[in-house]
Amino acid sequence: MQDLIQITKYEIGTQEINSANARDIHKGLGVKTRFDMWIDRAIKKYDFRENVDYVVMLKTVHNSKGGRKAKDYIVTMDMAKELSMLENNEQGKVWRKHFIQAEKKLIGQNQNIQPFMVQLLETNQE
Repeated sequence: MQDLIQITKYEIGTQEINSANARDIHKGLGVKTRFDMWIDRAIKKYDFRENVDYVVMLKTVHNSKGGRKAKDYIVTMDMAKELSMLENNEQGKVWRKHFIQAEKKLIGQNQNIQPFMVQLLETNQE
């Protein structure tokens, strides 16, 4: 499957883990709701926890009036998959499968992981 979204390593909590930007997920899923409303609702409704499931990064977005502050949410692969499933549309299914495949690929590249962990991951995703 082609790469649909950039997956990077980011420190969430005390671990460096594979993660994705929630803005990219929102855009890719074709969500009609404004990003800040969508992510706030998902965090509250599904009990996602800051520094466990996601981290918030402040950034400045430049516009014709100079700029404004915005929040980016960097989410774990588990949260990315869950956000994709919760959208409950065809694109959500595509993205969920993308995150599962990307996670398998990244885990396979990690030389320190035990073989039974890869097997466990594959079994749980079927």
